[in-house]
Formats: sequence, structure tokens, C-alpha cells
Amino acid sequence: DRYMPSWNRYLSQKDGEGIYEMMDFKVHRLAAYFPSQKAIFKSPKKLADTIEKEDFDILHLYGLGTFSTLMVLYFSLKRKKRFPAIVVSDHTDARTHKREGVHAKFYYFFFGLTLSIFQKQIKKVITFADQSRDLLSKRFSFNKDKFEVIPLGYDQDAYKFKEKLKNTEDKFIIGYAGKIDEKKKVHDLIKAMAKTQCRDEVRLIVVGFTEDNYGKYLVNLARENNIEVEFRPLANQKQLMEFYNYINLAVFPGGISITTIEANGCGTPVLIYKSIQGLESRVENGRGVLFDTEKELVENIENYYSLYTKGEIDYHCIEQETKNSSSWKNIIGSYLKLYIQVNKNGK
Repeated sequence: DRYMPSWNRYLSQKDGEGIYEMMDFKVHRLAAYFPSQKAIFKSPKKLADTIEKEDFDILHLYGLGTFSTLMVLYFSLKRKKRFPAIVVSDHTDARTHKREGVHAKFYYFFFGLTLSIFQKQIKKVITFADQSRDLLSKRFSFNKDKFEVIPLGYDQDAYKFKEKLKNTEDKFIIGYAGKIDEKKKVHDLIKAMAKTQCRDEVRLIVVGFTEDNYGKYLVNLARENNIEVEFRPLANQKQLMEFYNYINLAVFPGGISITTIEANGCGTPVLIYKSIQGLESRVENGRGVLFDTEKELVENIENYYSLYTKGEIDYHCIEQETKNSSSWKNIIGSYLKLYIQVNKNGK
């Protein structure tokens, strides 16, 4: 996994395996082979002991179709205390669950059958969009009534507009941050920039660069099209905040992720490829534009360049609109309300 070195650097700055007291929380950090939400734990016994012996009312898991979710659910059967109310979050991009073929059919049949054992215990499944709810319901054979749609939230204290960090170059700066592979279509962004009338007045910064075959292809593509591109490695949270503040426009040619909201949180408008339905809320109230085709992407880059030259991009307004719609401080209330509801019903 190309991200493992970055994950290892991140984890080296955090507390290691053990039990920690943080504010009103007791945190059990367990060692894993892969430090992600799809983790395969190195010590299943420690996981089983924690789930069996700790006193809790709600078990909140991440990902319907993951083996770690199944592992935790089965370990929960060993609890001598009452079975907890289970909430599962699945924020997987809906495109992931559109796969077809023999392997996909077996995968969904296996997880659908296995999860059916816990249908009564799983009180709610949280997702971030109506389309994701409809698709997950179909794929995993869950009733739609089980689902709660809660939009993704961002940390408004970590991602905020800082005017002093904004670009002071004599060029319009476009940025992309995220995973670098063909599915993210960074090559489409470079090709579109080459077709803009303002191409000589625009510079692109790509954060997340890796020196693999696709990365080398992007470097050559930029050189062949005579587009000024700066490639940077993966950034930490502070560096990302500074990056989103520095650029004038963030473009996501491969679709959505939480990064589109974080860019808005820093006051930066976004262009997002319309990879799924129901994305209008991501760009409403002047926070950006959705696009379908290369022609639309070219036109929108030129439109934002024009706004930039006239000083008409309202970074402060974009930051405030994003706080109102997507701040974690606002969204957390929806989670707390749901916790209270499932805990009450569970008893």
C-alpha cells in the first residue's frame, strides 16, 4: 500500500498500543497490521477481551462490508452483560458498491447473509447521502428504515480561512490534494488546463504525489502540454490547511471526498466531478460548481479565473457557509441524538 509509509509516520507521532484516558473517554488502542478502518488486528484476543469485559451501551462500527466489523460482531456474542445496541457507519463512496461480476456477487451474498444474523442488534446504519442509503440497502439486504443520513462533517478549528496565507503570486493557483491514481483523474485536470484561454496565467499544485508509473505519467503529461505543475508529497493536517488557504480554486476531477469540504472550510471554492447523484449540497450557496464533461471543467476554470482577476471570490463567505452546513460541531448533535434514541430503544 503506497500510503503505508505515511501512515507509519502518522502513527509514530501518536500514542502506541495501550489504554489512555482522554477527557471523558477511555481509549483502547490496539495494534493492527493495517492502521485503517479495515484493520486486521494483530491480537484478536485483546480485542475480544475488551469487547467482552468493558461496560458500554452502544457499539459503533465502521464499514458494513469489512471483516473487522464481522470480527467485532462475533466477539460481542461472548459478552456476559447485555448485548449492546449496534450502530454502523458506512461512508463508502457509492461507486464502490456498483461493482458487478462473480466476485462481487459472492462478496455481497456472504456479507448480506452474515450480517442478517445481527439484523435485530444493528439499530442504525449511518451514511452521508440518500443514494448511498439506497445502494447499501440493496447490496446488504437491509431495510431502508435502518438507515440514517447524516452529512460528513469537518473540523472547523483545523480548517479555517486565513487571509495572510492566500496566494500573492501573479498567477491563479489551482490545487488538488488526495490519492494519486487513475480513478482520481488528475490527468483530466491537466488536459483541461491546457485547453483554457488563461493557461499561461494558471499554475497547478498537486499534493499526494507518489513516484509510481501514474505519477511519472502526470509529470510527462504536464511537460508535454507545457502546463506549470508543482508536485508535492502527502501533507499533514496543518500543511493541508495552509495549502487550501494558499490556492484560489480546488478541483476534484475524480469525485467527492471529505477533502472537498475541508477546502471549502478554508474559504476556497471547489469544482467537483459529478461522480454520483445528490452532490448539489456540496457546492450550494456559492461554494463551488459540479461538472460532467471536460468542456464544463474548462469553462468553470476560466470563469473562476475571471472572478479572481476581478477580486470577486468571496473566501470569507465560503468559509461561513461551510461552517453552517458541514461543521462537525453542528453535526455532532445528530450523532448524540441518534445514540440516545438507539440506547433507549435497546433497553
